[in-house]
Amino acid sequence: MKEEIASRFPKRLHSNTFGGNPLVLAAGLGAIEFAESEKLWEKARYHGEKLWKYLESIPNITQIKGKGLLIGIDFNTDSQAVTQHLLEKHRILVIPRAKGILFMPPLVITKNEVERIGEAVQKTFESPTKPKISAAEFYTKIAGEYDSLAISKTPYLDESVKILKKYNHFEGSLLDVGCGTGLLKQILGEHFEYTGIDPTPDMAKSAQDRGYHQVIVGTSEEVLPQVSDQSYDIVVALGSLLYVQDIESVMKHLRRIAKKAFLITLDDVPSDFIRDFACKVYNHSRISVPDAKEDYRLFAWRSPSLDIPVYCRLIYVCPNILV
Repeated sequence: MKEEIASRFPKRLHSNTFGGNPLVLAAGLGAIEFAESEKLWEKARYHGEKLWKYLESIPNITQIKGKGLLIGIDFNTDSQAVTQHLLEKHRILVIPRAKGILFMPPLVITKNEVERIGEAVQKTFESPTKPKISAAEFYTKIAGEYDSLAISKTPYLDESVKILKKYNHFEGSLLDVGCGTGLLKQILGEHFEYTGIDPTPDMAKSAQDRGYHQVIVGTSEEVLPQVSDQSYDIVVALGSLLYVQDIESVMKHLRRIAKKAFLITLDDVPSDFIRDFACKVYNHSRISVPDAKEDYRLFAWRSPSLDIPVYCRLIYVCPNILV
């Protein structure tokens, strides 16, 4: 606040947020006067109709609903991928929903900006997409070369081992979610009793051959609900949670199952990767984990098939210990 304005305020005139604030009231009146003088409601109706016409011309969109500039669209493409593509490629922020996205532009939006939004949405849906296969199908295809690819292109494995050693985890029962061929045992050592979860039978067999006590074949969303509370000292999910749609439920299960701690990576997969990768994947890198003892970003891996670098958050949590 400028000194000339502040000096006119009597003492204790603005003593709390809800006790009366003449400056904010003046600003509110100014906003109302501006809306009336510019006839923003008419502009909202006009620009909303224009955006609606753009969206009607896009065949991928199955439904349009809303009023004025508050417009929602439904479609059969992954809404998260569309949201990320609009943000990263066109700097347009929308709200993702289960079956589509929601537009909430400001009332002062211009005609050129409406046109830019319409063209950006059109280009996004024109981007070529390929049918997706399951993670089990994908990893069955590359099971034979998985070890060589993972060892050379996943530096987060070594970083994960450092964290486990830092917090004195040298033995005990360990549940490896998305265990693959059981590489973690090769890197971490023989002192843990390893149990794995993996959707690919060939990978599960390799993990058992490597010395895993048991490997349950299935996705984490299928298997984790069946695992008992606090049944493993350590739960690890490295490079596997990008295949999970309902991350909140999986996180609850990790907290429930881990007796001492869990360690996970959340991959910050870019929109190009989400669009072009063979499997359906999700970017959960922005979820909140307030009780994490370790939570930092690092280079995770480079996709061998797409040659796209992926970064991740490496997160370590002790769910049953007061921090």
